[in-house]
Amino acid sequence: MMRYTSNEGSDLEHRVNALLQQESSCYYQSVDYLSILQECNASSKRGGANDDSASNKQIVEQTVANESWRERICEWLYNVIDHFNYSREIVCITMNYLDRYASICSQQHKDHGANRMTYKLYQLIAVSSLNIVLKIHESKYNHLPLLIELSRNFFTHQHILAMEMSILKGLSWKLSPPTPLSFMYHLIKLLPKEDFFQGNIDALKGYAQFLVELSACDYFFVCVKPSSIAYASLLISIDRMSSSISKKTQGEAMKLAFVKKLEEVFRLTYSDEVRQCQVQLQEIFQAGGYENDGFYSQRALSSPVSSAVVLSSSA
Repeated sequence: MMRYTSNEGSDLEHRVNALLQQESSCYYQSVDYLSILQECNASSKRGGANDDSASNKQIVEQTVANESWRERICEWLYNVIDHFNYSREIVCITMNYLDRYASICSQQHKDHGANRMTYKLYQLIAVSSLNIVLKIHESKYNHLPLLIELSRNFFTHQHILAMEMSILKGLSWKLSPPTPLSFMYHLIKLLPKEDFFQGNIDALKGYAQFLVELSACDYFFVCVKPSSIAYASLLISIDRMSSSISKKTQGEAMKLAFVKKLEEVFRLTYSDEVRQCQVQLQEIFQAGGYENDGFYSQRALSSPVSSAVVLSSSA
């Protein structure tokens, strides 16, 4: 059974409920913007099918951003954050800014024919979003010159600063989104304190964090609630961990108790969305080749690797 003082339990409940309230706010939600952009791009190509002008050809050739490009940007962000040795939650926040702002841009493009979401514009939004997050969470240094260098000088200071202001206004200055990692760090405290698991709790946390990091790179999760991603990551981690230490029966009982606790305390149900997250996370993980590599049993117990490595190996 879970053991904590009434004050600790009350504080945890308040924190998670605050995250859930943020999660339900329209300010922190994204739409399937790539589908909207691709639809607009297809319409543009059909409209210009009979136009052989050089200007139209140039427009048509400027392909809009896609899932593969988003994944590459996310990998780049992880590499940058690892370079600075900063928390990888910065990537989750940055991708949240990117997806929310791109959602706004896609709707503007659909409704008013605003600027197309080209690869270069998508990159600029990502770099500018990262700089905003670093200003908030790692404010000791001016990262802009190095970010420009790391992005191969594609953009100038003026480009990034102008885009930053556009992002801030577009997001209505809502800059503290609930992330899957923030949910995971809180929800893991509700795990039953089973003796057989206590020596492995750090590894379980590492597993769950690894899976959450993977989710940041996968477009499937853009419209999924952060709490569902965290929930699914923890359930998968319990299964993996209990299997790796030959305690599968105890792990199943622990998982059922955890599911019950989440519903009792936070009204978080084991929903279809959570199940879909489990399936997608498993597929991503297996695509990295670690299922057959014995990743969990041999590597993660000591040091979970960067999710960027998994995505790179499966590209």
